[in-house]
Amino acid sequence: MKRIAVRFARVWAASVYAAMVPAVPGIPRGAERFLEDLWRVSPTRVALGSTVAVLVIALSPPLVLGRWRPFHRLTAEEQETALHRLLGARAYPLRLVFTAVKMQALVAVLRDPDCRRAVGLHP
Repeated sequence: MKRIAVRFARVWAASVYAAMVPAVPGIPRGAERFLEDLWRVSPTRVALGSTVAVLVIALSPPLVLGRWRPFHRLTAEEQETALHRLLGARAYPLRLVFTAVKMQALVAVLRDPDCRRAVGLHP
């Protein structure tokens, strides 16, 4: 059961991170394991908060788009629309979650040397 949960967290988190920071096509290397690494090195409350925040966004399409599919099953255009709607949400806590995950996404995506090169940072 734990393996299934870890696999879903990888897929969902990586798709959210890649959509938030589209530096390269597809899922950047290392982004899918970012949460696992976070759980290994961070205090539990930080890792738990980060995981819950990503899952809120990954499971938001039914609420923000009216589509009963998780984030990773949306087209790139639908993902972008969902992210724009979350960023423009009237509820401040939701915008705060979005901003926190966006910062996380930047760290997760920049673990990939190809992404660093794409944004002008050389390894």
